[in-house]
Order: sequence, then structure tokens, then C-alpha cells
Amino acid sequence: MTPKSFLNMVLVGSLAGSVAFAMTAHATSLTPGSLLNTPPTVIDTLSGSPGTLINSSTATITTSSFTANIREAVFNPGIANTLDYYFQVVNTPGSSDAIGRVTDRSFDLFTTNVFLRTDNAGGGGSAGFTASTIAPIGIDRDISGQTVGWNFAKGASPALAPGGTSEILVVRVNSPNFSSNGQFNAIDGAVGSTTSFAPQEPRPTPSVPEPASILLLGTGLAGLAIIVRRRYNRQD
Repeated sequence: MTPKSFLNMVLVGSLAGSVAFAMTAHATSLTPGSLLNTPPTVIDTLSGSPGTLINSSTATITTSSFTANIREAVFNPGIANTLDYYFQVVNTPGSSDAIGRVTDRSFDLFTTNVFLRTDNAGGGGSAGFTASTIAPIGIDRDISGQTVGWNFAKGASPALAPGGTSEILVVRVNSPNFSSNGQFNAIDGAVGSTTSFAPQEPRPTPSVPEPASILLLGTGLAGLAIIVRRRYNRQD
């Protein structure tokens, strides 16, 4: 292989690596401070087997304007060091108002991806998930990274009105461990809370390089290209 061919190979390889990195780093993660409105954002929908059921439960939140049944479960989706947290909200028929927002707390600085499910995800054990088409109109995460929230339509369809059931709200987290130290909130003027499943320490080492590491990598590749070019020029 000539020095010129080697130089071309290095440059092409570095470009391909940059493209691959960009695709990985700009996945569907819901980063701290993010807001996904639908539309224009299209939230990924999961289907098929949710994986291995780890735990499940139900809880009830009662406020002055609504009573909500909260179904939740934790699944191992078959991805290393990853768990999926499933939530479904049922606004009971006896409620006097629609639920406008729900949140789940204790995601800290874990990497999170959000999905929806319109099927029953196999029921989710004791959670008893059911199929639904009432989707949130927005998903967000506060600047601290702790809280993920889902907003539902108010005064428009499809609202999470009395007698309504939300689609299954899924948060995928890069941690293989979970606890029952989370907090799930339902909000419509009044706020009600219950404990929930949440990811647990220790946090895994981030798989995406820090900006400083990327700069060093780019500088190293540039330096390598200069050295090869100089050697090639000397041979000429």
C-alpha cells in the first residue's frame, strides 16, 4: 500500500467514524431539559414482546377532581444494562375532570429513551395493562434530569377524561437495577402522588465520549494525516 493510499484510507475511515458517532449520539434519548411536542415529533411506538417481566404493581391516586389508577411494570427488554419502565394511567369514571399531566421522578442523570405502546404489552402481570389510543401531546424532562413528564390534551380529543385510559408510557433507562423509590404524580390543578419503580445506582459509565475526548480524537487523526502526507512528499 502506498503512503497516498494509506492517507486516503485514514481520511475515509475517520469520516465514516464521525458519521457513525453522529448517528449514535443523536438517537431518541430524552435528555435533561428536552421537550418533545407531538406533532412535529413522532414518538416511537413499541410492539411485540416487551421482554422479561421483572416486577409489576398498581396504585391509586385520589384528589379533589379525579381518582386515577396507576399501572406500572419493569421489563428487561433483552438489551445489556437496560430496563424498561411501563406506566399506564386510568382516569376512573367517577372523576369530575380530565387529567392534564403525569410525571415520574428519580431518573437522575441516567440516559432515557421514551416510547409509547397502544397494545396491552402482554398485560404486564399484576399491572393489567390494556390497549388504548389516548396518547400524550408532549413529553418532557426537567433540567435536572430527575423528572419525565407527559402532557395530555385538555378540552380536545383525545383527552384523558373520566373513564379514559392512556397508552402505555415507556421509559428505557441504561441501568440494570431498580428500586421502589420513585414518585409518580398525576396533575390537574390538584396533584396526587404514589410511589413508583425507578432506576437505582450505580450509574453505568457513559458510552458516548465527552466533547473533550472527541476533540482529542479529531486532533490525533489530523496529526496522523499530516505525518503520512509529509512522508509521502519526501518520497516524491
